[in-house]
Amino acid sequence: MKTALYAYTFLILAAAALAGPAATLTITNTIGAVAAGGTMTVVFSVQNTGTTTEIFQIGAQIQQGSMVVIQIGQASTASLVPNAAGTATITFTLPSDCSTGAYTAYSVVWDGPPGNSDWLNSATQDFTVGTVVSATAAITNTIPTMGPAGTVPVQSSITNTGNVTTTFDAAAEIEQPSGSPIQLNNSRAYRFHELEELLAGREFEPLGPDPHAL
Repeated sequence: MKTALYAYTFLILAAAALAGPAATLTITNTIGAVAAGGTMTVVFSVQNTGTTTEIFQIGAQIQQGSMVVIQIGQASTASLVPNAAGTATITFTLPSDCSTGAYTAYSVVWDGPPGNSDWLNSATQDFTVGTVVSATAAITNTIPTMGPAGTVPVQSSITNTGNVTTTFDAAAEIEQPSGSPIQLNNSRAYRFHELEELLAGREFEPLGPDPHAL
């Protein structure tokens, strides 16, 4: 009788232990390279693998090696029934004096406030803080209707959107609404008939340099 009682009690306790919150956590976007002072975004996917409906909380931090460098914030999912999945996003601006190098985004999912509830799962992704070279370009003038042998004036504005000082090169191309872009050679001038041939996809015989023709 005692053996049967112990076995019955054990089965009840085991079932109670299984009937609780559980979840998987995944970082779904690629963080990549981030500039010091730039914004990083971390997108999470949480799946409720437990047996109860829960609102899950996510806490995230930046680590370098085993050292915690920055706490980047918290987020929560919507209410998720068992087997349902939800998303959450944390956006954080890195300090402008953040050192370049390799870092890890470390995140944890909880069944309540992070640090004051049950730890359920974790996810990590490596990223770098370093040099970012990027720019935007815009044509700043209105290009008039042109005729044969006319010169097309194009003025452009280049904005450095990276985090280093650098020199950018600008190039131009022409295209028709239904055609493919034609890359122009910046080292020579084009006559009007040559542009027509290029746009039509035909070969042409150059007539020689003409600095006044486009």
